[in-house]
Amino acid sequence: MRFSNILLVLDSNTNHSLALRRAIALASSEIATLTICEVVDRIPANYLRNITMITPREIMDSVVAARFERIQKAVRATKCKDVSIEIKVLVGKPHIEIARQVIANHHDLVIKSIAGPRAHSVKKTDRELMRSCPCPVWLVNDADQKDSDCILAALDMPAEGGTSIELNEHILEVARSIALAEFRHLHIVHAWYLAEESHMRARG
Repeated sequence: MRFSNILLVLDSNTNHSLALRRAIALASSEIATLTICEVVDRIPANYLRNITMITPREIMDSVVAARFERIQKAVRATKCKDVSIEIKVLVGKPHIEIARQVIANHHDLVIKSIAGPRAHSVKKTDRELMRSCPCPVWLVNDADQKDSDCILAALDMPAEGGTSIELNEHILEVARSIALAEFRHLHIVHAWYLAEESHMRARG
Protein backbone atom coordinates (compact mmCIF):
# COMPACT_ATOMS: atom_id res chain seq x y z
CA MET A 1 0.00 0.00 0.00
CA ARG A 2 1.22 3.45 -0.93
CA PHE A 3 -0.29 6.76 0.12
CA SER A 4 -1.74 8.73 -2.77
CA ASN A 5 -3.88 11.45 -1.15
CA ILE A 6 -2.52 12.96 2.08
CA LEU A 7 -4.28 15.51 4.30
CA LEU A 8 -2.12 17.72 6.53
CA VAL A 9 -4.01 19.47 9.34
CA LEU A 10 -2.22 22.45 10.84
CA ASP A 11 -2.77 23.79 14.35
CA SER A 12 -2.90 27.58 14.63
CA ASN A 13 -1.20 27.33 18.06
CA THR A 14 1.99 25.74 16.66
CA ASN A 15 4.60 26.87 14.16
CA HIS A 16 3.88 23.56 12.32
CA SER A 17 7.21 23.65 10.48
CA LEU A 18 8.10 20.03 11.33
CA ALA A 19 4.67 18.67 10.34
CA LEU A 20 4.81 20.60 7.06
CA ARG A 21 8.29 19.31 6.21
CA ARG A 22 7.33 15.73 6.98
CA ALA A 23 4.10 15.90 4.99
CA ILE A 24 5.92 17.28 1.95
CA ALA A 25 8.71 14.69 2.28
CA LEU A 26 6.22 11.82 2.50
CA ALA A 27 4.10 13.14 -0.38
CA SER A 28 7.24 13.46 -2.50
CA SER A 29 8.41 9.95 -1.60
CA GLU A 30 4.99 8.40 -2.27
CA ILE A 31 4.28 10.58 -5.36
CA ALA A 32 1.07 11.64 -3.60
CA THR A 33 -1.10 14.73 -3.71
CA LEU A 34 -1.12 16.85 -0.55
CA THR A 35 -3.99 18.92 0.85
CA ILE A 36 -3.10 21.33 3.65
CA CYS A 37 -5.92 22.60 5.84
CA GLU A 38 -6.68 24.36 9.08
CA VAL A 39 -9.96 24.15 10.98
CA VAL A 40 -11.52 27.30 12.47
CA ASP A 41 -13.76 26.27 15.36
CA ARG A 42 -14.84 29.72 16.55
CA ILE A 43 -14.08 33.40 16.05
CA PRO A 44 -10.79 34.22 17.87
CA ALA A 45 -11.14 36.54 20.88
CA ASN A 46 -8.81 39.19 19.41
CA TYR A 47 -11.19 39.55 16.45
CA LEU A 48 -14.21 39.99 18.75
CA ARG A 49 -12.50 42.84 20.60
CA ASN A 50 -12.32 44.82 17.37
CA ILE A 51 -15.98 44.51 16.36
CA THR A 52 -17.51 47.80 15.18
CA MET A 53 -19.95 47.76 12.26
CA ILE A 54 -19.25 44.24 11.00
CA THR A 55 -21.32 41.08 11.13
CA PRO A 56 -20.13 37.75 12.64
CA ARG A 57 -20.17 36.23 9.13
CA GLU A 58 -17.84 38.96 7.86
CA ILE A 59 -15.55 38.40 10.84
CA MET A 60 -15.42 34.65 10.13
CA ASP A 61 -14.68 35.33 6.46
CA SER A 62 -11.81 37.57 7.57
CA VAL A 63 -10.46 34.85 9.87
CA VAL A 64 -10.66 32.22 7.08
CA ALA A 65 -8.88 34.55 4.63
CA ALA A 66 -6.11 35.28 7.16
CA ARG A 67 -5.58 31.57 7.90
CA PHE A 68 -5.51 30.76 4.16
CA GLU A 69 -2.86 33.43 3.57
CA ARG A 70 -0.83 32.13 6.53
CA ILE A 71 -0.77 28.61 5.06
CA GLN A 72 0.10 29.97 1.61
CA LYS A 73 3.05 31.84 3.05
CA ALA A 74 4.31 28.74 4.89
CA VAL A 75 4.03 26.63 1.71
CA ARG A 76 5.90 29.23 -0.36
CA ALA A 77 8.69 29.24 2.23
CA THR A 78 9.29 25.51 1.63
CA LYS A 79 10.02 26.20 -2.08
CA CYS A 80 8.46 22.83 -2.88
CA LYS A 81 7.88 22.27 -6.60
CA ASP A 82 7.52 18.51 -7.01
CA VAL A 83 4.36 17.98 -4.89
CA SER A 84 0.80 18.94 -5.88
CA ILE A 85 -0.53 21.01 -2.96
CA GLU A 86 -4.06 22.28 -2.32
CA ILE A 87 -4.94 24.63 0.56
CA LYS A 88 -8.26 24.69 2.43
CA VAL A 89 -9.66 26.36 5.55
CA LEU A 90 -12.54 24.45 7.16
CA VAL A 91 -15.08 25.83 9.65
CA GLY A 92 -16.55 23.71 12.45
CA LYS A 93 -15.53 21.13 15.06
CA PRO A 94 -12.04 19.91 14.09
CA HIS A 95 -12.49 16.13 14.38
CA ILE A 96 -15.86 16.24 12.60
CA GLU A 97 -14.72 18.48 9.74
CA ILE A 98 -11.50 16.51 9.24
CA ALA A 99 -13.40 13.19 9.11
CA ARG A 100 -15.84 14.70 6.59
CA GLN A 101 -12.95 15.95 4.49
CA VAL A 102 -11.34 12.49 4.52
CA ILE A 103 -14.58 10.78 3.42
CA ALA A 104 -15.49 13.37 0.77
CA ASN A 105 -12.03 13.45 -0.84
CA HIS A 106 -10.84 9.87 -0.19
CA HIS A 107 -7.74 10.80 1.79
CA ASP A 108 -5.69 7.78 2.88
CA LEU A 109 -3.57 9.49 5.56
CA VAL A 110 -4.05 12.42 7.95
CA ILE A 111 -1.00 14.18 9.39
CA LYS A 112 -1.81 16.60 12.21
CA SER A 113 0.50 19.05 13.96
CA ILE A 114 0.33 19.25 17.74
CA ALA A 115 2.38 21.11 20.35
CA GLY A 116 3.55 20.81 23.93
CA PRO A 117 5.34 18.25 26.13
CA ARG A 118 4.84 14.64 25.05
CA ALA A 119 2.79 13.72 28.14
CA HIS A 120 0.26 16.52 27.60
CA SER A 121 0.33 17.24 23.86
CA VAL A 122 -2.43 14.83 22.75
CA LYS A 123 -5.60 16.77 23.51
CA LYS A 124 -9.19 15.56 23.69
CA THR A 125 -9.89 16.76 20.14
CA ASP A 126 -6.91 14.74 18.86
CA ARG A 127 -8.13 11.60 20.62
CA GLU A 128 -11.60 12.16 19.14
CA LEU A 129 -10.02 12.52 15.69
CA MET A 130 -8.12 9.24 16.04
CA ARG A 131 -11.34 7.48 17.04
CA SER A 132 -13.55 8.95 14.30
CA CYS A 133 -11.16 9.29 11.35
CA PRO A 134 -11.65 6.56 8.72
CA CYS A 135 -7.94 6.51 7.78
CA PRO A 136 -4.63 6.44 9.71
CA VAL A 137 -3.74 9.58 11.73
CA TRP A 138 -0.12 10.62 12.31
CA LEU A 139 0.35 13.21 15.08
CA VAL A 140 3.52 15.28 14.67
CA ASN A 141 4.71 17.24 17.69
CA ASP A 142 6.57 20.36 16.60
CA ALA A 143 8.34 20.40 19.96
CA ASP A 144 10.25 17.28 18.84
CA GLN A 145 12.64 18.93 16.40
CA LYS A 146 15.33 16.35 17.26
CA ASP A 147 13.76 12.91 16.93
CA SER A 148 15.54 9.57 17.06
CA ASP A 149 16.47 7.90 13.80
CA CYS A 150 14.17 4.90 14.26
CA ILE A 151 10.58 4.00 13.39
CA LEU A 152 9.02 1.33 15.61
CA ALA A 153 6.19 -0.87 14.32
CA ALA A 154 4.42 -2.98 16.97
CA LEU A 155 2.73 -6.12 15.62
CA ASP A 156 0.37 -8.64 17.18
CA MET A 157 1.09 -12.00 15.55
CA PRO A 158 -2.02 -14.25 15.70
CA ALA A 159 -1.87 -18.01 15.99
CA GLU A 160 -3.99 -18.27 12.86
CA GLY A 161 -4.95 -15.99 9.97
CA GLY A 162 -7.70 -13.39 10.05
CA THR A 163 -8.12 -9.66 10.40
CA SER A 164 -4.93 -9.38 12.48
CA ILE A 165 -2.86 -10.47 9.49
CA GLU A 166 -4.35 -7.67 7.36
CA LEU A 167 -3.81 -5.16 10.17
CA ASN A 168 -0.17 -6.23 10.59
CA GLU A 169 0.44 -5.84 6.86
CA HIS A 170 -1.16 -2.40 6.97
CA ILE A 171 1.01 -1.33 9.93
CA LEU A 172 4.15 -2.56 8.18
CA GLU A 173 3.31 -0.70 4.97
CA VAL A 174 2.61 2.55 6.85
CA ALA A 175 5.83 2.22 8.86
CA ARG A 176 7.79 1.41 5.70
CA SER A 177 6.46 4.47 3.89
CA ILE A 178 7.34 6.80 6.77
CA ALA A 179 10.78 5.24 7.27
CA LEU A 180 11.63 5.65 3.58
CA ALA A 181 10.42 9.25 3.47
CA GLU A 182 12.29 10.13 6.69
CA PHE A 183 15.45 8.10 5.89
CA ARG A 184 15.11 6.20 9.17
CA HIS A 185 15.72 2.68 10.39
CA LEU A 186 12.62 0.50 10.76
CA HIS A 187 12.40 -1.71 13.86
CA ILE A 188 9.64 -4.30 14.38
CA VAL A 189 8.58 -5.53 17.82
CA HIS A 190 6.15 -8.19 19.05
CA ALA A 191 5.36 -9.15 22.65
CA TRP A 192 3.38 -12.10 23.91
CA TYR A 193 2.15 -13.59 27.16
CA LEU A 194 3.84 -16.86 28.04
CA ALA A 195 1.64 -19.70 29.28
CA GLU A 196 1.83 -20.00 33.07
CA GLU A 197 3.83 -16.77 33.21
CA SER A 198 2.09 -15.74 36.42
CA HIS A 199 3.55 -18.79 38.21
CA MET A 200 7.05 -17.95 37.00
CA ARG A 201 6.67 -14.40 38.34
CA ALA A 202 5.30 -15.51 41.72
CA ARG A 203 7.54 -15.36 44.78
CA GLY A 204 9.40 -18.61 45.36
